[in-house]
Amino acid sequence: MGGLPFYGRRLLKNAAWVGVALSVLYIVYAFLCFPAQGFNTVSAVGAIAQTITGKTIATNSALYWIAFAVLIVVTALVSFGGIKKITKVTDLLVPIMAVIYVLTVIVLVLVNLTRIPWFFAAVFSGAFQPEAIFGGAFGVGSARALSAASCPTRPDKAPSPCPLPPPTPSIPAIRAAYRRWAYSWTRSLSAR
Repeated sequence: MGGLPFYGRRLLKNAAWVGVALSVLYIVYAFLCFPAQGFNTVSAVGAIAQTITGKTIATNSALYWIAFAVLIVVTALVSFGGIKKITKVTDLLVPIMAVIYVLTVIVLVLVNLTRIPWFFAAVFSGAFQPEAIFGGAFGVGSARALSAASCPTRPDKAPSPCPLPPPTPSIPAIRAAYRRWAYSWTRSLSAR
């Protein structure tokens, strides 16, 4: 549960039409983004092939059509396999992507080793400029305002939208049992 339709509906007094309208808008947005995302992926494959071979590859060559077909087939197999299939694929891909990311960062740092002092000088000289201070204050204020609007029960502690806590029972004996259960449950979560 979550996302724009869920929180939009919650912010507008659980109006079901808001959730439906935002869901439809998101679906239209996703369909309009698919061609661009697919094009970027296929273009990246072509750019990698050009870098490896050192030759210019025409955009109407078989490489682009094969990359496009593979992308469509793999996406369909994963998507139509349901949430379990998506979970299996992401469980496999996320660690691989993390290792590639870390290795890329290490290579970039090593290649640009002579620029590291300039980088830190630019960061520290720019961090204390009036624009940076104003930007930081504006960001903190915006985050607090959004937090207070999305989570009215804990406006000072919730940096993101959160569900409302369950109501506390009015009968003292049930309230005591509820507090004991809530305490033990939160303790077990923090022990993990």
